[in-house]
Amino acid sequence: EREREREFGGEREERKVTDGEERVTMTLPRATQRFNLLLLGEGETYFDDFAAYFYPEESDCRRVKGRLKLCSGSIFFVPKEVKLPVQHFDFRRVQVIDTWQGALHAINPTKDDIFVLRADRVVYMKMANRNAPYEVVNGQADYRFSLEFEPLSQFLPRALRLHSLTMLEPRDQLFMIDQLLQEKERTTSFDPSWMLNFMEKPLLQTRAVRVTPLATNPGRLVLTDEVLYFQQFNNADPVPVAKVRYADFRRICERRHALRPIGLEIFFVHREDSGIEREHSLFLAFQEKGMRDEAHRLLLRQPAIAQLELGDLEDITMRWQHGLVSNYDYLIYLNFVAGRSFMDIAQYPVFPWVVRDYTSRVLDLTNPDVFRDLSRPVGALNEERLRAFRERYANIPDGQPKFLYGTHYSAPGYVVYYMVRYAPEYMLRLQNGKFDSADRLFHSIAETWYNVTHAPGDVKELIPEFYTPPGEFLCNSQVLDLGVRSKGEVIRDVVLPPWARDAGDFTTKLRDALEAPAVSRGLHHWIDLVFGALQRGEAALQADNLFYPLTYEGATEVEKVQDPTERASLEAQIQEFGQTPRQLFTAPHPPRAVAVTKGYRFHTELTDFVAPTATWHGVDGTGADG
Repeated sequence: EREREREFGGEREERKVTDGEERVTMTLPRATQRFNLLLLGEGETYFDDFAAYFYPEESDCRRVKGRLKLCSGSIFFVPKEVKLPVQHFDFRRVQVIDTWQGALHAINPTKDDIFVLRADRVVYMKMANRNAPYEVVNGQADYRFSLEFEPLSQFLPRALRLHSLTMLEPRDQLFMIDQLLQEKERTTSFDPSWMLNFMEKPLLQTRAVRVTPLATNPGRLVLTDEVLYFQQFNNADPVPVAKVRYADFRRICERRHALRPIGLEIFFVHREDSGIEREHSLFLAFQEKGMRDEAHRLLLRQPAIAQLELGDLEDITMRWQHGLVSNYDYLIYLNFVAGRSFMDIAQYPVFPWVVRDYTSRVLDLTNPDVFRDLSRPVGALNEERLRAFRERYANIPDGQPKFLYGTHYSAPGYVVYYMVRYAPEYMLRLQNGKFDSADRLFHSIAETWYNVTHAPGDVKELIPEFYTPPGEFLCNSQVLDLGVRSKGEVIRDVVLPPWARDAGDFTTKLRDALEAPAVSRGLHHWIDLVFGALQRGEAALQADNLFYPLTYEGATEVEKVQDPTERASLEAQIQEFGQTPRQLFTAPHPPRAVAVTKGYRFHTELTDFVAPTATWHGVDGTGADG
């Protein structure tokens, strides 16, 4: 099993057997590596790693052992001692990288073995390996390092070449980074000894990137007649080559990446002798759609993949109508078919608020007043607020983009808002090394519900984790210092409604509510709003469901934008606004014929079709200690 984990890169989701039934534990892996790709800046690429020493003071003989990480926009020093912080030097704040000429009373190297990095800012991260806001120290200073194995004559030109990129225009930076990746591809070969079977026949080798939440990592995709291999160009993942047998594939989904149709997400499983099934997902993005399509065609021609029964939308919808598929599984399925992925928080799966009572001591699921009106989008649940949205729409001048809601129901900021306690690295990444202010953090279920139904700029829906026990994302198990609110409340665990004993009880009761007859009778209306006939155009306007135009697929043809700076700006806007799922239905969605799922066992109905996973894979897979 350990060998299998190494093949898969350590990413997995567990099915636990409880009382004779399989149950999926939805988890978001925490970063176990001090250095991970979430520490990098937007669009930055990690290239090289070196064993090194840091010399804290000129007159001190002590030196700190660690690793230097050379990236396209910065350099990191990661001490071996976890109590010491990671040091980050942005190349834009670095003035000098050169051989050290001063005196140094160190016991091993001569002064010729040491180089100096002169910078006017250093950022300290991961003190004592804890997730906490970064510490920024301004003021010019010299930082001295030596390399344990690499000659300075080879290291310095590489570092200076990357440092020089910061002086280029953005379009030229992108071009030069691509040139460096091509060079890396030429000098990094695929070793046939990595193959699982020496009789395998190679079919395709091409460059691709592995996509994980808020990060990408370049590498080489190798397809044989039996196995898919992905070889990274660096050591960001402790597993140098991810390997997936075609016999373990369950589904291949075409995906968008950076708004372009260049992605493939591959779902695969491994069942242990104990009966526990581990599910995995590998999201790859290619340089162009043609190469993605070629790889997809090759995979589908392999006998082990060609015989998969993938199921179609009409069939799964019919099974849901007749109670053979649960509401939860059907929503997961629709999200996946509509291009949503747990690997991309800009297109994270979206689930509805179904309960609106967060003040009672008992949650009575037989009372229809407990449930939210699923025929209305969140922005239309409050009539007074809706009037303000309609008035703003009417006052938008002709010729300008018209919309009811300037914010979306699903966006990267909302995902990290909900998940900050469980995976704080993502908020630190999005917020430039800080947690949001305590008054804006996810603090209380009742308060969040009030905000999404009253605040003028908040119409967010939920994510699948709310319906997946045990609800660990609601608990501050890492004892994060999230601050103190203006009224003096310390941010700890999420404040639950009175009817919930703890996070597990809360998510279990929400799951019961999602499967309740009242929701089953109205869920098709919400599907119309998010995935169906009321998603866009005049029908959306009449349903009070119209969002900013850039959020809709096809609203702008990013592929035709030639200027890389303009394209990057456009992509950033769309990422920030959020993205509406792909439209799946153009006619009204049929209602459910039965109100209760028949013979339902957790996640057993759809596994062969989508192998659903609610794991944010890749935190473990985006880091390396070297």
